[in-house]
Formats: sequence, structure tokens, C-alpha cells
Amino acid sequence: MLLRTLLLSALALVSHAQVIPSEPDGSTVVRAGNNITTTWAADKSGTWTNLTIQLMTGSNLAMVPLETVASGLDGAKTTSFSFVAPAVDPYSKIYFLQFTNGGNPTGVQWTTRFTIAAADGTTVPPPQNETIADGSIVGWGIGSIVGGGVAPPAPGAPSGVLAASSAPPASSATPSAAVTSDAAAPSLAPSVSAAPSVSASVSHAPAVSASAAPSASAAPKPNAAGARAAPALALVALAAAGAAVLA
Repeated sequence: MLLRTLLLSALALVSHAQVIPSEPDGSTVVRAGNNITTTWAADKSGTWTNLTIQLMTGSNLAMVPLETVASGLDGAKTTSFSFVAPAVDPYSKIYFLQFTNGGNPTGVQWTTRFTIAAADGTTVPPPQNETIADGSIVGWGIGSIVGGGVAPPAPGAPSGVLAASSAPPASSATPSAAVTSDAAAPSLAPSVSAAPSVSASVSHAPAVSASAAPSASAAPKPNAAGARAAPALALVALAAAGAAVLA
């Protein structure tokens, strides 16, 4: 009984010591030039006081940062942020957001993959598909900002995140007053896929989630490609071990 209590308490502490992104999700479609609003559950521990948000693309195992849209936010006091959706190539459901806290490489969080559409609302299907751990097939791709480079990883980002060494750092965007877009909602509901895993090293970027890898219906899978990012590996392992002992 004592072991069970300790395990549950440890998991509760982990869940409260991080921000939990909720939007954008797999149903989000934002036209270039309109606002993307991201929301999250505040960090109840008060430790996420240096929140950085990056626009990402790529697969779950080789995520590519495109632009740092916010930095220095207090994730314990703020729960939303808006920025202008950039012109990208391709316009597809292959983009997601990554949340990091200062230089801490653990506790990284992601949204599901969402769609950035052209100004006229046109999009194309994700160019690639992959099968994730739970057997789901999700769509993904490697996009780029039109006229822009690849942003460097946020401080403390996992080694599975790729970055172009020659690319200049992207500047942080200032929040916009508007928090909605006129983009029509996609017809497909977001699929549930596993949280993007982080490899110890990546030799190259994939041919092309989230929070789950975005398929025509999915996103990386930080949440249920939107499932929230997994808690610290050590605590998960501890929980698994405890479960086995208690079984």
C-alpha cells in the first residue's frame, strides 16, 4: 500500500510540474497570415517560468524546428499565446508546436500536428506516412517557412531534434490581440497517435503527431497527436516497476 501511494504521488508531481498543451489540435486549420492560438494547462509547480514555444515539422523521430514563436513566457501564470501563421511549403497537416522550459531537456511537450493552409484555404495531404508504436498510421512531412531558414533547437531540446547548423536563429514573434482565425475546420478528426519519441542521435532528416505525427487525421503526439508528452522516463520506469510489484 505504501509503495502504491508513493508511486501515485510521484506521478502526480510529474503531471503538475509541466505545462500540458491542448491547442492547436488535429482539427485546427489556420490560413497563412491569420493567428494561431496555442493554449495549455498551467504548470502548477511554478517551475515552468522560462517557456519557449517553437513551430516544428518532421517525423516523430526527427523533428525539425522552423521558428521560435515565443520565449521567456511564464508557463505557471499564462495559459495561451497567439502568433501569426507563416507562409509555409507545403500547406499541409505537418506542423506542430514544441514546448520547452529553459535549458531543461526533460519534460518537453508537444501539441498534435495541425494544418497551416494557404491564404485561399487550399491544402495538400501529408506527403509521408509512418506506423507508430500503437499500430496507428500517421501522416507527416518536412515543411519549411517560405523565404526562411531552419531555426536552431531550443536550449535543452532533445538530441532527436534536427537543426541546420548554418541557419540563423528565428526571432520570437510578439503575441497578437486576435485569437481566432477564419480558417474552416478540417473534415477529418485528429487521430490518436503516440507521443513523438526522441532518439539519442539522428543521422539525417526523413524524406518527409502532435504530437503525434500528423496524418490526414493525426498529429506528433504530444497530446492525442494530441496525447500529452510522457512524463520523465525514470518515473515512468518506476511506475511500471511498481505496478509489477503490486500486481
